[in-house]
Amino acid sequence: MIPRVFYFVFFGYIIRGQLKFLTMKNPIEVFSLLLIAFLFSCQSSDSGKFETTPKETPEALQENKLDIKSYSREGTNLVEELYLELVETKPELKKVEQDLIDFRKKQQELNEDFSKYDNKSNRYYGSAQYKAEAIKDSTIRTAMVELINSSREKYKDKTGQLTGLRELISDNHASLNDQHQVLKIVLTLPLIEEFQDESMPDKKQFKDFADEQEKVLKDMQSIK
Repeated sequence: MIPRVFYFVFFGYIIRGQLKFLTMKNPIEVFSLLLIAFLFSCQSSDSGKFETTPKETPEALQENKLDIKSYSREGTNLVEELYLELVETKPELKKVEQDLIDFRKKQQELNEDFSKYDNKSNRYYGSAQYKAEAIKDSTIRTAMVELINSSREKYKDKTGQLTGLRELISDNHASLNDQHQVLKIVLTLPLIEEFQDESMPDKKQFKDFADEQEKVLKDMQSIK
């Protein structure tokens, strides 16, 4: 059974008007959300193959880790700590993390390759434009400027598909980042909820102490 959290994420996309993710126009979002649903359906099965809750309290939730001061430091994040514990025990999550690392590295390499290539042409056209505008003869100057602009438009046509692919890669990168955060939250919520249920302080101790306070208060009020 898929938990309520997944439905919140699902309906959240609908409310934001992002019904397009239900089509194959954005297969990464579709795949990511279906993966999360699959993980949780498996989690609730008898086999417990994708059980997200370790048998012991997660290290990040143990008493010596719940020092308020330790979590006031910049850069600490309990969601991240819980998720990293899951990554250490789940091969499928390790693969996801490695894929994302590889994607970021590959995207950076591709962008650098294109930038080097693109900068050459842009530098050339800038230099050519400067020289053309320095021509004194207006007829020749106009002809050269038009020739340069024509070549510049041809270059845009030549690189049109590459530009489109780079935009698609950028969009996919953003979608992957979004689904990465969804994955972290959906997989760690059961851990904190279980901690809340199993580690709640004994209410009787609080009730007994409140009763003691009230008894002493009455005794104090009765003193004449």
